[in-house]
Amino acid sequence: MANAARLASLLIPALCLVACPPQPSGVPTPSVSAPVDASVPNDAHPSPESSAPIDGGSRIDSAAEHAARDATTEAGPIDPHYFDSSTIPHGVGCVSLLDGYGIAHRMYLGRPALQTGIVVNGPIGGIRYYANGNIPLITDCRLAVALARVTPMLKDFGVTEMRFSGSYVYRRSKAGFLSSHAYGLAIDVHGFTVDGERLELRKHFRRGMKNGCAADAPVLNRIACEFRKLGLFREFITPDFNRAHHDHFHISIARLKDGSAD
Repeated sequence: MANAARLASLLIPALCLVACPPQPSGVPTPSVSAPVDASVPNDAHPSPESSAPIDGGSRIDSAAEHAARDATTEAGPIDPHYFDSSTIPHGVGCVSLLDGYGIAHRMYLGRPALQTGIVVNGPIGGIRYYANGNIPLITDCRLAVALARVTPMLKDFGVTEMRFSGSYVYRRSKAGFLSSHAYGLAIDVHGFTVDGERLELRKHFRRGMKNGCAADAPVLNRIACEFRKLGLFREFITPDFNRAHHDHFHISIARLKDGSAD
């Protein structure tokens, strides 16, 4: 019930996409030829990337269709599409959803493979994302919306901050594919602030647990369990996977079926 209430509090602004007059046409449409925000370095996020090839989702929806499906109350279940990343639209539709969630941002266009690039300028659903060296969170709009959708689950654990090392990094994996980081559709998370205590994956995630979902499991293991249950993310890699991920969660969503990254 508490989880549904928190989700409802996030979704109410998104309903304006259906009930309110259309937004002005001033929202920028992503374009690879758009001006580049030179204030953020291209190599701002040195981070590991997945070696798995990227596959597609199932369908693309308009912002209005998506917002209508998002509507929910404590009296009813969350629509299963809510945790299907293929229902997060691209381009202007995604930016409209981002505005509906109240996520402060500026556009970051003109980078290879990053079609709806943004720089996040504030918390996502009340959770602060930060990195060492004050590196900004540069990501694709669709991933930011996905992170907003898991905020109620994270708040149930008492999460107020998440420390990351990178999201958008244009590079290839060892297998030769453009990694999900190259599309801005992944983020590497190294630490969480839970009820005022800073927890690091390298110290506080217990590797090799048979049941990380158990009530007596460390909180980071239980958070990992809930991430997997939601089914929103195409990849959710923990320190149990291999040595390269010993100190972080690698979290990514799928590209859309039409092949567009955003």
